Amino acid sequence: MSHPSQLPNAFLIQLRALEAAYLQSDDPRQQSGFGGGAERWRAEREPILEAIRADGDLLDVGCANGFLAESLVKWGLERGIVLRPYGVDRSRRLVELARQRRPSMAANFYVGEVWEWEPPRRFRYVYALHDCVPLEYLGAYVRRLVSRVVAPGGRLIVGAYGSRSRKIVPLDVAGCLRSAGLKVTGQSQGGAPSVTSFAWVDASYQDMPTAPGTETDRNAGDVACSHHSGSEMGRAGGRTTWREDRTGVGWRRHMRVLGGRRR
Repeated sequence: MSHPSQLPNAFLIQLRALEAAYLQSDDPRQQSGFGGGAERWRAEREPILEAIRADGDLLDVGCANGFLAESLVKWGLERGIVLRPYGVDRSRRLVELARQRRPSMAANFYVGEVWEWEPPRRFRYVYALHDCVPLEYLGAYVRRLVSRVVAPGGRLIVGAYGSRSRKIVPLDVAGCLRSAGLKVTGQSQGGAPSVTSFAWVDASYQDMPTAPGTETDRNAGDVACSHHSGSEMGRAGGRTTWREDRTGVGWRRHMRVLGGRRR
């Protein structure tokens, strides 16, 4: 897949609806798209830190109200790791909440469309959910983040969330990244039973962006992902070819928030 100039309009419309759903609550976790309590929040999100072994700047892509970045900073300190939080989100209203949470670091939170955002600098650690873009865009998206947002020698961490209440397991992030030709250097899971999945890619292993229109560039986003058993998605022979479903699993999962059924 070549790198389109923007995401599909239908996808962007649903993201705007998601923003409205997040802003309906004053609870910081619900403003981050999470419906559980503090204990589950930590159990299902802290494994992101398994990818982080030293101090550094951490950018949360699709940061919403900044609560996840704030939590990771706190949990990191308990491990003796000092992280400086940054975030970017397409929602100006959610970014404003993030700035209000950390007034001394308000300048660290940016408004931007993650598919096309040009960062003012690079970051040692970058965290991004797989469903910030339609799944068929994932390979191209990851390559773009690694080549333009992650600092040389840094690390991109990609996450996926399932739902314990609806018994939906998370996407096999590591398998998706490998199917896109990316070298996965580690992975972790969170929750009991497992309901979050994380995998990471080191910038030092990746090439610079392929010139638009080349064969490698066209294939970069073609992702055929295996999905854990128990997913609500239909499977064929244990594999789902996500390009056949232009709406993407993330689109439908996000929209359940609108009915008050958060993950």
